[in-house]
Amino acid sequence: MLNISWRFVNDLWKIMNPTNPDEILKFYEVVPWYIFDIARTHMLRSYRRFEKRIIEECRGKILNYGGGIGDLSAKLAIRGHDITHLDVPGKTLEFAKYYFNKKRLNIKIIVVNEINVSLPDYYDTIICLEVIEHVPNPKEILQELSNKLRKNGRLIITQLDCRGSDESNPMHFKINFNAEELLNSMGLYKSNSYSWLWLKE
Repeated sequence: MLNISWRFVNDLWKIMNPTNPDEILKFYEVVPWYIFDIARTHMLRSYRRFEKRIIEECRGKILNYGGGIGDLSAKLAIRGHDITHLDVPGKTLEFAKYYFNKKRLNIKIIVVNEINVSLPDYYDTIICLEVIEHVPNPKEILQELSNKLRKNGRLIITQLDCRGSDESNPMHFKINFNAEELLNSMGLYKSNSYSWLWLKE
């Protein structure tokens, strides 16, 4: 399943062919193989090195936006961080809850049932890994993440330059605006250390 799950996920996307936010949410709610697809990626040595750098950059109150199977949220909690895990309903969130309970971790969970989500709190660090390319409204989400990031906060985000779907990634949406300019206009600037780390003045 770890090796072939991505094919099943992609095939189901093509069969369901979601075109609006409700249909997209429904896809992530019902797809049963996404857990394996995410887990396979997170087991890669290169990803583990990347994850280690992310953990080193986290500060204060943290939101893991679209936290998936919960492994990163768990690692942050184990290190004593105040972490909130946010995701849509589905098997990945069910697994994250199971994993947190098994490890006896006190992690706050936010379940969102819509694409346009208004965050309930402010954070010092917001993590948004491999998420922004899966939503049809990335501009609105970036604005909300920026609004709920405290002064001197950190936004850790990937795929700001996603070019859209292809055969191996049919679930990707094109970022059809200059995401860096948008973040700059909201007071966030890319760090000199990493392309995925943004700092808020």
